[in-house]
Amino acid sequence: MWYWGQSVFCVISCLLLVYVCSLVSVAMMPNTKKENIVMKSYPIWNNVQACIYKSSKSYGAREQSCVDVKVGTSSRNSFDFVSHRTTRRVHEDGSAEFRFYVDDQLIKRALVTKKKEYRELPIEDLQIVLAS
Repeated sequence: MWYWGQSVFCVISCLLLVYVCSLVSVAMMPNTKKENIVMKSYPIWNNVQACIYKSSKSYGAREQSCVDVKVGTSSRNSFDFVSHRTTRRVHEDGSAEFRFYVDDQLIKRALVTKKKEYRELPIEDLQIVLAS
């Protein structure tokens, strides 16, 4: 014969089992912190801060990221102000070169090696080659 106490015991046991299983699954999950995922999925990461947001907003890109900044009084009454672009090119040795442009003028270059070492590159040498 089934008693009310047994029903309550079964419900509590099931809830406890679900709770323990959820703890185990969370403990076994890989680290999903935002900063760890960012660079794996998107080599270019943009973090945007503005007075209209309570916290910063961010988004990623794999090969190229372009931002056109417009100024004015509204979205319909705005004018082109500045454009900036970040690009990534993977070299034969596996290193990635990043370039940052403002209004199509190269401002900064950097290299990230396969060993995840960061090194800034001069832009003077590149501009001489491009001018030739």
